[in-house]
Amino acid sequence: MRETTFTLIELIVVIAIIAILTAIVAPNAFRAIEKAKVSKTIQDVNAIKTAAMGFYNDTGLWPGSQWGTMPGDPLSPASYGEGFVTMPQVHSGSGPQQAAAQQQIAYWDGPYLEKWSNTPWAMPYMWDYNNWDASGDGIPYEHVVWLDLAHSPGPYDQNNKVPAKSRDKIDSILDGGDGLNSGMVQEMNSGFYGSSVMVIVFQGS
Repeated sequence: MRETTFTLIELIVVIAIIAILTAIVAPNAFRAIEKAKVSKTIQDVNAIKTAAMGFYNDTGLWPGSQWGTMPGDPLSPASYGEGFVTMPQVHSGSGPQQAAAQQQIAYWDGPYLEKWSNTPWAMPYMWDYNNWDASGDGIPYEHVVWLDLAHSPGPYDQNNKVPAKSRDKIDSILDGGDGLNSGMVQEMNSGFYGSSVMVIVFQGS
């Protein structure tokens, strides 16, 4: 019986075919993965928005900022998921505003989310309160979701930032594609933390 063997030329041909197929399939696979990440981000942002509105309807307050202590925000600084998943706390000092907030959070009827998730790029979402007009539309207070800005408990990681094309797609879906320098989806330069994307989900104090 003749033993079947592969010649060197045949092996080279097989390897070349595999390389060609990989070059064709891999980019499409990566694009599909990134598209799925964008879709998941849109779902997550909308879920956070709905949960924040539920919190507001029950308590008359917005969930506390997870960034740090913010003037006019007695529930800040909140931990990840606080108010959304776990009972909120009054953190910032004492006074009439804090006393009123303590009474209001008694009406908390959560959890409004099952858990506080990371983004598809492995960074935690961050709920924040801006006391300035980032959108430039004359409304000076904004409640936002940061997509790729880690403040606490972990360090900022450039490797987990949202890719530029995905940022543009998120802006296109949520904000009509008006660019990342204006509107409700913006790329903000934040010094030490680099350039990060925020989604403005509610406006007004």
